[in-house]
Amino acid sequence: MLRFGRLQLVSTSRTIKIMPQKKRMNERTQMFLAFQRATLDLESSFAPDPFKHCDYEYQLDDTLKVIRYHLKEGEYRSRRVENFDLPKGEFAIRPGVIVDILDLTFINRLLVDFIFKLDRKLPAGVTAYRLKKDPELQFRILQEATYFILPKYKRVKIRIEEPWYNLWPAYRKELISDLKSGKYSFVAKTDITAYFEDINHITLAEILKKKASSNINSINMVMEVYGDWALRDPTNVRQRRGLPQGSIISGVLSNYYLDIIDTYLENEKKKGQIKWYRYCDDIHVLSKTRQQAIAILLKIGSMLRQLGLNQNAEKTKPLTTEEAIADIQNECADNISEIIDVSQKRGSDRSILIGRLRNEYKKISRRKPLTDKVEVALIRAYFASRILDTALLTNRVGNDFIKLPMRSKPICSYARQFINYKPVLRAFSYHLKERALLHNYQLAFLVTAFRNLRKKDIDVFRNIKNIAGDKGRHWYVRVQATNTLFYLGVNLLKHNHINKLLHKSNQRFIRRAALILLPLCCSPELINEQLNIAAKDLNIAVSRMANFLLSLITSKDFAANHLKKFKGLNSTFLADQLWRLYFISLNNNPDVRTSFRALMKRIKKKYYNYPILNEHINRLQELTK
Repeated sequence: MLRFGRLQLVSTSRTIKIMPQKKRMNERTQMFLAFQRATLDLESSFAPDPFKHCDYEYQLDDTLKVIRYHLKEGEYRSRRVENFDLPKGEFAIRPGVIVDILDLTFINRLLVDFIFKLDRKLPAGVTAYRLKKDPELQFRILQEATYFILPKYKRVKIRIEEPWYNLWPAYRKELISDLKSGKYSFVAKTDITAYFEDINHITLAEILKKKASSNINSINMVMEVYGDWALRDPTNVRQRRGLPQGSIISGVLSNYYLDIIDTYLENEKKKGQIKWYRYCDDIHVLSKTRQQAIAILLKIGSMLRQLGLNQNAEKTKPLTTEEAIADIQNECADNISEIIDVSQKRGSDRSILIGRLRNEYKKISRRKPLTDKVEVALIRAYFASRILDTALLTNRVGNDFIKLPMRSKPICSYARQFINYKPVLRAFSYHLKERALLHNYQLAFLVTAFRNLRKKDIDVFRNIKNIAGDKGRHWYVRVQATNTLFYLGVNLLKHNHINKLLHKSNQRFIRRAALILLPLCCSPELINEQLNIAAKDLNIAVSRMANFLLSLITSKDFAANHLKKFKGLNSTFLADQLWRLYFISLNNNPDVRTSFRALMKRIKKKYYNYPILNEHINRLQELTK
């Protein structure tokens, strides 16, 4: 096991570069890239780390070296996943898990050994979770020892899969084009109930081994990790089924579980009678007669039973091509997507785009029943409104938060941007106070909305403090609340509040999060003392975070590189990561102090009308005296 004590940080001034390379990468570089992909995957998951896995930047090379050793020996032991139930509708829930970043790194590294050859064998009808056309993706990375996690735009470049926002529109466009071609008269439409939850690990392993027989060892290790991740029954026995949703890698592997159905449909296609499309578990088969469509649906249902899967009865039906087009098309959502695309281009006129968005929103607001199509269009309207910075939806955001709990993440992102508007603050403050009936998932993102408050609100602070200390709530909710507590707690938080969160009876990630609160009410000497104690903690999550924070205080290169992250002065990033500046402020290096003071001037100038941020700046100046 890798032990994290108080170690001296060795750094270098080299910079990060990504360059094409034809030669085969060494194992160290491949594992490093796997870590970057895992970070990107978790960043877009349903429960992203509010600290952006920054603590792994401390001694990451040593951490990955241990994983490389276990990979070589074929004896890797994964961590047990953290259960985190997700909303399914307003009142129901479905199982969800939060996976460890190092486990996901391990799987990402193993997959590149065989996944490219498997993707080439997939028929064209499989459209979701496909890999990029260039299978080589060779890169040479010169690492800077104190800055291991690449910026997001660089991590996007080295991902191996095509993003869904390219694949989904292409799938719908091609399917609708075939439906309008006049070659087919009917469509067999079906969907699978609880697809990811019911995938059998043994069956999936056999399919993968059959397709990649030269990589059996890698496949066995991948499936062993998925076995450790599987949900357990009341007697703690692993169920050997289910892939964690929200992970891109789970989607990539799920493509192969329906191999017998893909093969059957591809053989039927070669007879010239049908054409088919499958986007994950959503299947459309275009046929010339209704009888043929029904026969295909029955055959698919029979094959699904062989795989231990069930068709969704409500979504399984034969349709005419006209009915299928009406079912698939969502003109309002497509128009809003176009607005979003145009808004990303240089020279776009914001006022014109807002006018277009208002016209599309009128179509949504007039439809009282919140159907699936209206919901999709509405969530895209939230995304577009946030990009265009328009208060179009401020009067309904509080109600949508309750009605659409599974959409809490995008709704709260919008609410955060407009939290200082009275209707938004009033609605979300009420939900915070009356939180007893909220899903953990809802509450986890509700607390993030208050990180953009300009003025202190004592009632909000007290509610957030109570949530952070509520042992009846999921640890992820409490971690998010702790991060918000840092933003709101300047000159309000007491040392005994921090001690309660740091107590060893708390879950490891809560103790990890509580370390960032120390500068709010401790002297520099006490901060160093507490961090040095935590750096020797037996729990690796706590000790790693403590060593990371000590590195911000003691290392010139480490502190300088983290100051660069604040170059753009994004208000969301600033509020989420403001705690980093507190620890950097304790760094005595003259160059770091010069850069730090310059950043403080920029923040004070840009956010002069944010009293909370000005209080933070005053506190930072106290620490640097």
